[in-house]
Amino acid sequence: MTRPNQAIAQNRFKFSLRSVFAAVTALSILLGIVTAVYRWQVVKWQERQAQADLHPYGGVFSMASALYNIRTGGQSKSWFFVTFLNHVEAVDLSPHNWSAMERRGKTLAVDDEALAMLYRFRELRSLDLRDTQITDGAVPYLAALKRLEKLDIRGTRITDYGFQQLRAALPNCEITGPSQRRSCAIRRVQRGIGKAVS
Repeated sequence: MTRPNQAIAQNRFKFSLRSVFAAVTALSILLGIVTAVYRWQVVKWQERQAQADLHPYGGVFSMASALYNIRTGGQSKSWFFVTFLNHVEAVDLSPHNWSAMERRGKTLAVDDEALAMLYRFRELRSLDLRDTQITDGAVPYLAALKRLEKLDIRGTRITDYGFQQLRAALPNCEITGPSQRRSCAIRRVQRGIGKAVS
């Protein structure tokens, strides 16, 4: 191969590498944009879905960014988090939240089947089910919420057996349930007896 032909071949090779690099870069940028739009849509969809699912039961929810703002005394999560990574972190389906109290008598009862919707909220950390009509039939729905850190089931129809199943399924979750309520009542009675004796 003559020297001019070698130079032409090298230039073509350099041009090919530049073209491949430019194509890969453009593809990466395009993929980043598509991913960002998708994540933004997921966050918005989750907010709309939470509103649609919880409203009939008088339930309310809190997004992670709002709870972070409360916990830190007004600091905000980054724009990136709020736009692309935000998620439903807390759900209150008890009849004591502001929405249920405001719409008293106009909401559906929270029973075992109502909890089927919770599978959509995979990042759920806190769930309040106080004084709802759930039974041991709700245990499979609750046990599937592996990221749960706080669960309140006081005043429900969940038995001690169901409570123990939940404790086994959610070892990292602080569960306030029927056992705690009874033990608190026993301690109050014991204190009352102690005062009466002395």
